[in-house]
Amino acid sequence: MTQTLNLNNVLIISRQPPYSSLSANEALDAALASAAFGVEVGLLLLDDALFQLTANHKPQTGLKPVSGLIKSLSLYDIDKVFVCPTQLSARGLTTTDLLIPVELVPDDNCQPLFSRYRHLLTF
Repeated sequence: MTQTLNLNNVLIISRQPPYSSLSANEALDAALASAAFGVEVGLLLLDDALFQLTANHKPQTGLKPVSGLIKSLSLYDIDKVFVCPTQLSARGLTTTDLLIPVELVPDDNCQPLFSRYRHLLTF
């Protein structure tokens, strides 16, 4: 089965924890801005970026909470949020710990996921 490549889509890849830097906020802002302009957006959270999907964190002074942004993804038609199950369990998390539904992708090979998107942005 061949899959048609949508030329107007982007996969945002986030690897940073919620408040170690501005990267997490920038990744979510890029996702929301892209979706606001009609771009189909996927979001892949890897490594400590998985903690962005949990409710148990508090921002440092001057940083906005990411939990509100995470919860608003569906309002922008961003419903493709991907995580790797082994990375979840390595951090003591399960899908029930997350604020929103996610799709599980193989830990060892993200290439099929990457090939579905025209543009990849890493934060």
